[in-house]
Amino acid sequence: VLFRSVSELQPIHEVLMGSASEARINLTAPTATAVVTARPVFRWTALESGWTYRVRIFAAGFQLVAESPGVMGTEWTPATDLPSGGNLEWQVTAVRGDERRTFPQPPLSPPKFRVLDSAAVARLQKITARPDASDLVKAAAYAEAGVLDDAKVFLKKAAAEQPARAEIQKLAESQIGRAH
Repeated sequence: VLFRSVSELQPIHEVLMGSASEARINLTAPTATAVVTARPVFRWTALESGWTYRVRIFAAGFQLVAESPGVMGTEWTPATDLPSGGNLEWQVTAVRGDERRTFPQPPLSPPKFRVLDSAAVARLQKITARPDASDLVKAAAYAEAGVLDDAKVFLKKAAAEQPARAEIQKLAESQIGRAH
């Protein structure tokens, strides 16, 4: 079980009506994590050349909170802050001429994430600013806040700095180490 603060962000693989097309893209970040910035970078894999992508971000009840213009690459950062505190989900629509494909496609559900509120961000910044805070302490703080991508980075650093500590190596290879 992942940390309870982000456990509801895990993807649901349900059987939905419709079928997935053969060509697909993967929505890679952010997925099943909290993020520190209100303007996270959204990343996905590309289809073959010639496609333009549009990212759409939704709050509860499919309320559209942000939408990208047409993007030629495989990443986009919102121009305005996303709302903090609640769960958000996102999708990418690939467009080429009259053809449109929205991802993820059934049976996959859209990836979910959460933007941390300013108080939680301040707590993390306070911990990381301490000169005596080890990468392991930072990893634990970020994991507790649900910021699993950053926790994973700190955990890998801690494992590299202390290769003889089996418990750190085991943790780096555990659920947080492969968070999603």
